[in-house]
Amino acid sequence: MMANALQNLGFSIWMDKENIKPGGNFLREISNAFLHCGAFILILSKEAMESPWVEIEIATAVSQKLPLIPFKIDKEPLSTEFSVALKCSQYIDASDGFQKGMKYLIETLQSIDMRDADNNFDIRLELQQLPEQIVLNPTQTIIKRIENKYNTVRFKTQERLRLQGEMFSQYNKPIYDELFESLEDAIVLDIGCNNGNNIYRDIGNRENCRKIIGIDCSKEVYEQAVDNYQDTKLTPLLVDCENENFEQNIFKIMKDNSIEGFDLVIISMVLLHLKAPLKVLKSARKFLKKGGRIFIRDIDDGLIVTYPDPQDLLKKAKDIDYKLLHTGVRHCGREIFSLLKASGFHNIKSCGESIDTINKDYDERYTMFFANFSYITENIEDMIKMFPNSEEFRKYLEWAKDNIDEIEIMFQSDSFFFKMGTVVFVAEK
Repeated sequence: MMANALQNLGFSIWMDKENIKPGGNFLREISNAFLHCGAFILILSKEAMESPWVEIEIATAVSQKLPLIPFKIDKEPLSTEFSVALKCSQYIDASDGFQKGMKYLIETLQSIDMRDADNNFDIRLELQQLPEQIVLNPTQTIIKRIENKYNTVRFKTQERLRLQGEMFSQYNKPIYDELFESLEDAIVLDIGCNNGNNIYRDIGNRENCRKIIGIDCSKEVYEQAVDNYQDTKLTPLLVDCENENFEQNIFKIMKDNSIEGFDLVIISMVLLHLKAPLKVLKSARKFLKKGGRIFIRDIDDGLIVTYPDPQDLLKKAKDIDYKLLHTGVRHCGREIFSLLKASGFHNIKSCGESIDTINKDYDERYTMFFANFSYITENIEDMIKMFPNSEEFRKYLEWAKDNIDEIEIMFQSDSFFFKMGTVVFVAEK
């Protein structure tokens, strides 16, 4: 039941019956799995307490100092052996309600510091960034973090990204003008280029831009980019920046294209969806030539200003937004300066901007609304598919259907002021 619920959240599932081949060493496979995890969830039940394997697994978790989270699914009293084995671990009691237990489980996972795990986990724990799980057998689950990806090919998502990109383009232009002023035959790497439209609109027609390598982890949008930009400066490639072979893949691309180093790396609206942004930025620095620069645009909802909002509709909408999957780390922007410093960049500049409703026409105001609020109802519906018994998400959906249209109307009022929470940083290698 837990495996199904977490799988519906987009977790990768490993099950012993499917992944341990006939003749495989069960103990070795389990021990190997423990070496690469950040926490251990024990599903407590009568059957679990009767299994000698579970005692071995508890001892292994304790010996490796893994966070141990017992999750009790029935009312069977703990045996003496289990009471002693789990004396330092408070269990989650889901015997009276699975959904309630899952809520506590998620909260517990959010509080775990996994920085010492073998997989170099990113400690920035958000509800949208839940761990990946590996199910060993029906009695336990091993957890590790995953990145936060969303459906890039959904029509509404593509439309939102298009409008958002067009809106950002006018604010990007003076920054790109300055970056390209001293460049000749510039070679650019765009990490997270989607279908290529935004990067090509912004820099594709610049005479001093010779080549753009655009990478994305989505096969669907990569194929769109290939179809749209044949025989142009843009070369789209299917590469995941959080794959363990990321650096190796990019260095091979550089070698194949006779690129000694990039003049500019662009990372726009990507860091908020990554599990390990520091690791990606460190890699990006390696790809730059000496003196090369990086351009980063991202989100920080803490910078949003809105007035008037007498019913706090925008605040309530954002409070719901933070509880949904795939919306990203919505306060990512404030981390970027520190991440750049930790990655070895210098001459870091924050490019101040104010994307707001002042002197904006109907279409521009609609774009701001659409980029910031249109996806919430759809994401709640996704959550209900994952948690069909959740009353909480059903209440959120009812609220959104009653109020999102009202928020759109607010954006068209001449007296309404809204300032987006966006940040732009430029830094040098």
